[in-house]
Amino acid sequence: MANHLSMANLQVIAALHRSGHSNRHIARVLGVNRETVGKYVNELQNQPNPQTGSGDPPFAVTTISKAGPVSSCEPFREQIIAWLEAGLSIKRIHQDLTAEHGYTGTYHCVWRLVSKIQSTSPLPFRRMEVEPGEELQIDFGTAAPVTGPDGKTRRPWMLRLVLSHSRKAYSEVVYRQTTDNFIAIIENAFEYFGGVPKRLLIDNLKAAVARADWYDPELHPKL
Repeated sequence: MANHLSMANLQVIAALHRSGHSNRHIARVLGVNRETVGKYVNELQNQPNPQTGSGDPPFAVTTISKAGPVSSCEPFREQIIAWLEAGLSIKRIHQDLTAEHGYTGTYHCVWRLVSKIQSTSPLPFRRMEVEPGEELQIDFGTAAPVTGPDGKTRRPWMLRLVLSHSRKAYSEVVYRQTTDNFIAIIENAFEYFGGVPKRLLIDNLKAAVARADWYDPELHPKL
């Protein structure tokens, strides 16, 4: 059996099968042929009970709690923890799992496992060291609701710009996340700070990024 699948994969098959996942789902998680999964599932079902049979089972079986189904990203738990400790975001972890490990699950599945990990094992705090004038962090967020003269309430957007070293900040509220508004607010922040930092750190904001990609995002031409 070890000639076809690693012992770790065999344990994952056993765990996912015992938690009620279909052979199709298990094959998709591991990136293997469904018939291969079926072969090992049949062997698992036909093996003697370890407590009453003689000898060792063909491969180790992981005991699964009956509280709920096993997450499809559970087999990658150790890798996910390593990436979290390295400071990677959940978005980046999901992207790397998909690209490097053939993971086919959703972002929300990864998010749920990370939330579970962080609730039981808080990650160590890491202070970000940045030289003065080196970096400006930029992000949009929702602002407090505003009621206009017509009695209608609208919730505007707030662009928050924070110098990474001093944490000195500038905020401005707009009603639309347009590229023109984005650029104008940044220029206003430069006036407020009295200078321009070396680097602008932005998230995948629609006002700034035309095509999101972790390694090579495409910025709007105006930006």
